[in-house]
Amino acid sequence: MRTLHVLLLLLLCITLNGCTNFQSKPDIGLPRINESDSSGSYQRELEHLKIKLNNSKNEELENEIRENNLDQFTSGLVALLNMQDSIQIKDSELSNKFDEVVFSSTKEIVLEDGKFNIRVVNFQAPLGLKGYNDKIELLLGGYLSLYSPKPVFVSSWELDNQKWTEKKHSFTNTIDSNDFWDLSIEDNTLIIENQQYIEMNIEISEDTNGFVITSDKDTSVTVQFSGKGVEVRQALKSFNIDGGK
Repeated sequence: MRTLHVLLLLLLCITLNGCTNFQSKPDIGLPRINESDSSGSYQRELEHLKIKLNNSKNEELENEIRENNLDQFTSGLVALLNMQDSIQIKDSELSNKFDEVVFSSTKEIVLEDGKFNIRVVNFQAPLGLKGYNDKIELLLGGYLSLYSPKPVFVSSWELDNQKWTEKKHSFTNTIDSNDFWDLSIEDNTLIIENQQYIEMNIEISEDTNGFVITSDKDTSVTVQFSGKGVEVRQALKSFNIDGGK
């Protein structure tokens, strides 16, 4: 296997309770927002999400209403972080806006092709909605930056006695490759690499708890996380990867 430099572009996870995992895309290749309206739209979305967050914490509301607001908040937070204006808000400002339940940390790294900022965002959902006994898990996703076309990776970790450890048996089954995708599993990492000259992108899945990897050849791979493990779908063919909880 080629030696690759890894650029981690995202880490977004609801931890401690529920562990709803969601991924954000890098700003490279995102549709450009009308600059005259982007700032106002961003501020309006911030206020809208603050209302959704407050509703999810309001114990006087019915649980179904609170859960709907929580789902809208988490999906909206992802969309917010994909807006170009999100790079202007400081970590402390983002945290203060959402009453310290959203933690944000940004770090600058330097690779051969320039400087990159990595933003890590963590949100803990209300315990009363998501329960107290769910495991704390972490999912990483991003691009490998040295080569183009760029492979995508997913890595699974869990918190054990205050220390993050790799879940080496999260992905156990072999996934077949085809003319468009080269899929392989190494320890706790699922690597999906497209063929030469085929560009690909990673997007949030609107229908599943996971994400979709698309290419410019109109092919796609869907990665869905569930209690049964990780399910990888490719066109009409489905692959199940057992993962112990």
